[in-house]
Amino acid sequence: MASKTISITNDVYAFLSKLKLPNESFGDVINRICSEKLSSQLSSWIEDKVLWSDMDDEEYREFKISIEDSPIRWLPQTNP
Repeated sequence: MASKTISITNDVYAFLSKLKLPNESFGDVINRICSEKLSSQLSSWIEDKVLWSDMDDEEYREFKISIEDSPIRWLPQTNP
């Protein structure tokens, strides 16, 4: 896998260090944070029924199911 070198300030390094889990790289931390943020934003967007007002209830339900059934994990996973 290709990699890139980035520069971060000491305070950002300290912040990432506090978030870092055992056996997790800094790249993993950044990926986890970005994925969680994106997932949260997508959830809010998908749940905002006003954005989908041109869909009837059945179309909206099918839309949500298609996202939930996607092999790509767009939304946060809930524990049953």
